[in-house]
Amino acid sequence: MHLLDVELGADGATEWAEMRRTVFVPRDAIVSVQLRRGIAGERPLVQVIVGGLSIALGLYILSFVSGLLEGSWTRLGARLGAGSIVFVMLGGWVLWTGIRPAYYLRVVTRDDDARKLVLKGKVDLAAVSTALHVAQSRFGYATEWQIEHPRPPAAPFR
Repeated sequence: MHLLDVELGADGATEWAEMRRTVFVPRDAIVSVQLRRGIAGERPLVQVIVGGLSIALGLYILSFVSGLLEGSWTRLGARLGAGSIVFVMLGGWVLWTGIRPAYYLRVVTRDDDARKLVLKGKVDLAAVSTALHVAQSRFGYATEWQIEHPRPPAAPFR
């Protein structure tokens, strides 16, 4: 059963990115699959720290370069300036992916661990409801609807 970049099947739950499997949880390890909305990052605190440090380093390098360039624009200054902008952009991206809100499937495993399978793109709650219903009836997943919106009735699946 495919749902955006997430697949629930007889072998387990998988998240795909650019035609590659990025997260896989085997079926025999899965206790339940829960639909949630919240912070999409797997380890948001680490991502906030790394993103913040990257932005701070980029801004520090940029301030250092601007002090060097009071007289004239040098080749070294141009490279450092470009590198600092890259650090700031990379840090912003890491920070955003760590704290952005999104719908995701929280897959709870037998060893009291949980993985987030992020539903990237526009999420249709009726399609999610149908997919979870099919995963429950066809593959035996225990599914839970843990968002504020009421669960739409599952459409017939062909």
